[in-house]
Amino acid sequence: MKNKTSNLTMKALKKGKRPAPSGSKSKPRKPAKRRRNQLQGKLEDFKELPLELKLEIFELLHPRILMLMSRINHEYQELLLSTDSVWKQSRLCLGMPDLKAQDITERQYIVLMFDKTCHGRNCDRTNVQ
Repeated sequence: MKNKTSNLTMKALKKGKRPAPSGSKSKPRKPAKRRRNQLQGKLEDFKELPLELKLEIFELLHPRILMLMSRINHEYQELLLSTDSVWKQSRLCLGMPDLKAQDITERQYIVLMFDKTCHGRNCDRTNVQ
C-alpha cells in the first residue's frame, strides 16, 4: 500500500502538481481563474445608464462601497465628487448621525469613517480598523 502511495506522489511531482494529502481521495484542483478576468466588462452595461439613474443607484450603496466606487475611474470620481447629496443619502440609509462639523464635506465624513488608512499627520499606517 505504501509503495502505491509513493508512486502516486512521484507521478504528481513529475507533473508539477502538489501531491494530495495521505488518505485523501479528492480530485485534483483546477487552477483558479483570475478575478480580474471574471470581472472584466461587468460595468459596461452600467456605463450606458442615464446619469439620473446612476445617481439613484449610488444613493442606495453602502458608504464604504460608494467610497470605493469613487476610486474606480475618473468618470465616477468626477460624478461622485461633484455632488454631496449622493453621499448624504447613502449615509442616511445606513442610519449614521448627521454631520455636525461644518468644515468637512459629506464625502470627507464617509472617508473618515470607512477608509482603512490613518488620517493623522505623519501617519503611514494602513489597514486601520
